Amino acid sequence: MRTQAGLLLAHTIVVQAVTFVLRPASAYQALDLDVPAAWLGVLGASFAVVPLVLAVPSGHAVDRFGERRIVLAGSALLAVAGLCFVLLAESVAGLVLASMVLGTGHLCAVVAQQALVANRTPPTATTPRSATTRSRPRWGRPSAPA
Repeated sequence: MRTQAGLLLAHTIVVQAVTFVLRPASAYQALDLDVPAAWLGVLGASFAVVPLVLAVPSGHAVDRFGERRIVLAGSALLAVAGLCFVLLAESVAGLVLASMVLGTGHLCAVVAQQALVANRTPPTATTPRSATTRSRPRWGRPSAPA
């Protein structure tokens, strides 16, 4: 059980660190491309648009396929988002696409992590464990660019 908790903690920190690094970096890249202010707004919103639509279906996917598969899918999407940011960073459309993939991967990973805690923790330990996993995303923030 301790190994699983350690893996969950490590995964949570990595997911948040990747997200807190790539999101601001994409905005800086957009500024380097001299995009208009409206496109900066589109870029910022693109992280949340697809996850907004997929929030409920992602919960159903966790219930249907299990937490592990969705955590792995979210992790894979985060890796794909990283590649998209590297390969498509010379256009605003590429940055928007990469940001959408990043948001979707983040959503899948976080929903599955929360379901893992909720479904696999004994009822007597739910509150302390939930509070612990909810505080861990803050650990990724120091890695974000200033």
